[in-house]
Amino acid sequence: MKKDKSFKEESAKTKIFIIVSMTFLLAGSLAFVLGIYFFGLSGLFNILGIQYDSIWSLFWFCVFFFILESIADFVKIAFAILLEHLSMANAGTIFTINFMVIWAVLSLLNLLMDSITISINAQLIGAAVIALIELVLNRNSRPVNQMG
Repeated sequence: MKKDKSFKEESAKTKIFIIVSMTFLLAGSLAFVLGIYFFGLSGLFNILGIQYDSIWSLFWFCVFFFILESIADFVKIAFAILLEHLSMANAGTIFTINFMVIWAVLSLLNLLMDSITISINAQLIGAAVIALIELVLNRNSRPVNQMG
């Protein structure tokens, strides 16, 4: 039986191969997620009639939305835990929390970016659509002991 080597014991070529492979996997997965955000928001913007100056402004909007939404997930998780402890966690309250946080992110980006103008109605509809998608996707990934 062959004994496994630790990373320190590997040759320089193997270490470089492992590091480059992991970098490509990480960059590829990040590009995939950003691509989903980009094309999803692009489609939503076309449906809602939101105007943007260039494809680069839409790209930067998606990048900033991804970053702010990732940070805002901590707020949503904190509220979900609090609601769970208060026995008030249901689909309606989770949707409302998600909707309010996403609306805040969309409003902040609308305020900070001059190259994209989002009307209040488009913000509300967009936030509702994104919150509904998150609710449905997160509902399917809940642990078995929390279903009920």
